[in-house]
Amino acid sequence: MKRAIALAAGALTVALAADLLGGPDGSLDRSQIAILGGTVAAIAVVVAAVGASRRHPHGPTIVAVAVGVALVAGRLTLGALGSTPAAVLPEGEGEWTGRVTAVSTPKDGSQRFTLTLDGTGLTVDVRSGRYPEVTSGDPVEVAGDFRLPPDDGYGSSLVRRGLAGVIEARSLSLGSGDRGPLAAPAAVRTAGDAGLRLAIPEPESGLAAGILLGLRDRVGRSVSADFTATGMSHIVAISGWNIAIVVAALGVALGRLRRRPRTIVTLATVVAYVVVVGASPSVVRAALMAGIVLVARESGRRAAAAAALGWAVVVMLVLDPATIADPGFRLSSAATAGLLAWGTPLTERIAALARGRLPGWVVETLGVSLAAQAATLPIIILGFGRVSVISTAANLVAAPVVPLSMGAGAIALVGGTTVALLGLPPGIAGLIGVPAWVALGALVAVASIAARLPLASMTLGPPWDLVGAAAAAAGLVVAGVPALRRRFGAAARWLGQGLGSA
Repeated sequence: MKRAIALAAGALTVALAADLLGGPDGSLDRSQIAILGGTVAAIAVVVAAVGASRRHPHGPTIVAVAVGVALVAGRLTLGALGSTPAAVLPEGEGEWTGRVTAVSTPKDGSQRFTLTLDGTGLTVDVRSGRYPEVTSGDPVEVAGDFRLPPDDGYGSSLVRRGLAGVIEARSLSLGSGDRGPLAAPAAVRTAGDAGLRLAIPEPESGLAAGILLGLRDRVGRSVSADFTATGMSHIVAISGWNIAIVVAALGVALGRLRRRPRTIVTLATVVAYVVVVGASPSVVRAALMAGIVLVARESGRRAAAAAALGWAVVVMLVLDPATIADPGFRLSSAATAGLLAWGTPLTERIAALARGRLPGWVVETLGVSLAAQAATLPIIILGFGRVSVISTAANLVAAPVVPLSMGAGAIALVGGTTVALLGLPPGIAGLIGVPAWVALGALVAVASIAARLPLASMTLGPPWDLVGAAAAAAGLVVAGVPALRRRFGAAARWLGQGLGSA
């Protein structure tokens, strides 16, 4: 376990340094990246060799850190030497062909979708008329005005999603050819969204589509703004926490099965769910992190899960060091680490305080939610420059409602889809969706009330964002090191001694 964590620490150090220097996004010259990466990798290899040849108490840890450094530094070097300048589209009128990779729900007589352009590999956000209606996998031809990402929140969102810009389409036509493997999952999402619309009124229907199907564009703007202001936006997106709830629900439903068959069925269900909701990098990452939590739950060995987390981080950074700049990667990794480190202690503490007055699933949900929030707080403050003083309270109130919303929403989705397919009276779907409407309405109410409280959300500009993040991280170290020492023994004692001598 300790070696895997040390390996991840080395990989994270180099990736963070490269991100700060601008290496992964190409702001440094490729030759400079190659020279720096190669030098660091060579030094790390020498350190690893020296550490392996000498008998030192921390020799294996030193070697693991050096290997992590060498792997990511070497990957940066190879990427710089083998890369070619990214294609850049000229702004203005043009015609393009490509394949639809994702579709947002149509609004106000128009539709939006992402399009991977032929010949360039670039992906753009397309806004077009309502017809012809497109679905994922469709080959299309687009004519219109291309613009680079604007310098605002929308533009920042495009950059984070890896999109090259926006095309305002004046004409759109479907091309010929096979729609590819994306068609079937897209059809399932479309049918599921239609079922939710039939069973649950707005805005709760849109919230259910975001939570269950990953259709974030279906979430109403005011609802999304309230969730963001109160630090509850992770509920709207498909995150590791949402998938962990799916895993927990399956664990209860399959409780009579033996551990190995239960684990196999759970993993197969998670994989199928990931495929249905689109298998975007963020969803795949969330599933991977939830799988790590599953390892901890099913094996009872949190050390094994911590090692799995370390290896997952290393693999993702070696495949693409620029992943370190993705806020989703940072948040999901930190949240998973928080769950492993503090999920059980916090759950036990809450159970002791509740003295049996709360159901076990509520206690566990509260402990898990608090652990994830604590671990991600420094990243949220530093990355988004925003802190909500009522975020913890709002999330703790909402936490027990989320599993109920997901379960009732899933029933409404299946019921609404079935009613639509069989041509039954829509009122039947409405009756099936009442529990989901109530649960989702409670979530909307919590976010709305919390967002209107004084100091619900504060913006921290430089240098206060850095000060706030440092204070939050210091609090985690002070609170977390004793717990880690009791749980992980010698590894945590070594960490505490190192911090004490610094």
